[in-house]
Amino acid sequence: MTTSTMPVTDHLLFEMAGSDLLDAIRTIGHGGIPAAPASAVLGNMRLVTDTGELTDAGRRIFVTAWVRTDEKQALIELGEALRMLLPVQVLEQELRGFGPTPEHGALDLLKFYRAAPVELRIDAARSTFRWLNGTGVLAYDRKNKTVRSIAPSPDAALPGEDRSLAAMISPDTRFSNTVRLRRIIRTLRGTVWWIDPHFSARAFEELVIELDPDAVTELRILSGDDTSVLTSRSFKDLNALAAEMAGRGIAVEWRVDAARDWHDRWLLDDDTDNGFNMPPVNTLFQGNYSEMLPTNTRPPIHRWWDRSTIRTS
Repeated sequence: MTTSTMPVTDHLLFEMAGSDLLDAIRTIGHGGIPAAPASAVLGNMRLVTDTGELTDAGRRIFVTAWVRTDEKQALIELGEALRMLLPVQVLEQELRGFGPTPEHGALDLLKFYRAAPVELRIDAARSTFRWLNGTGVLAYDRKNKTVRSIAPSPDAALPGEDRSLAAMISPDTRFSNTVRLRRIIRTLRGTVWWIDPHFSARAFEELVIELDPDAVTELRILSGDDTSVLTSRSFKDLNALAAEMAGRGIAVEWRVDAARDWHDRWLLDDDTDNGFNMPPVNTLFQGNYSEMLPTNTRPPIHRWWDRSTIRTS
C-alpha cells in the first residue's frame, strides 16, 4: 500500500473557514486580488482560472452568496467544489461505511495519506471539521466529537464537470474509480490522447463505451517499448478496437516512443483544455492508491508523436 501525495497548497484548507473562501470569491468577483492562501485553495478547487478570474462554477457561487445572499446554499455549492481537494476525498472515501469516527481517528487518517500537515493539531482540525459540516461533505458531531462521511453518488456531477473530476483511487472504491474515469472520458473532444509508458489495453474497455463519436475524431495511444506492453494480445485488441471505432468515425492509432524521456501519464484532448494526470492503467483498475488530477500543463505530445513509430505487432 502506498500513500497519496497532497498538492502543496491543499493543506491551506486547515487554515481558513468557508466564510474566508466566500469572501475571497467576492473579492475576485469585484476584480480584486484575495489573500494568497484563499486564492491558492480556490485554484485547486477549480473556482478560479490561472489568470485570476472566476470559473463558471465560481461565478455561480458568487451569485448565490453575494447576489441572492443565500450563504447556506452557497456553502453547499462550495462543498461540491471542495471535493476536488485530497483531504476531503480521503475523508469521503476512506470513512465510507464506517459510521461516526472519532475526530482523532479522522485526523490520523488524513496524516496517514499525507492529506494533512503532520504538525496539525486536533483543535485546528476540529475547527475545519465544524465548518465542513455546513458544506455537506461530512457530518461533524460536536457533542461526541465524531466525523462521518457523506460521500456523493459516484455518478454525481461536480461543478464544471469537465474540470472537476479529480479523484483519489482507492481499493475500497473500485467501481467508483471506474465511474470517475468514464466521466472524464465523456468530456473529451476532437483528438484524444492517452499517454502512458506502460499503457494497458484494459483501458480499451472504457474507451469503446465512453468516447463520443459525435465529438471525438481520433484516439491516439502513446506508450514506451517495453515487451510487457507490446504483447500479441494487446495488438489483437488494438486491431479489434480500431475496426469497431472506424465504423463510428473515430480513427485509432497506437505508437511507440522508443526514445522516451518522459515518465508521467496523461489523458488529454486537442479541442478543449481538458487534461488529466493519470495513474498507470493497471493501478487504476486494480484500485491501488493514486490520483486522477486535472492539469493545465500540456507536455510536447506532438513532438513525441512525430518521433514515434506505429505499432505493427
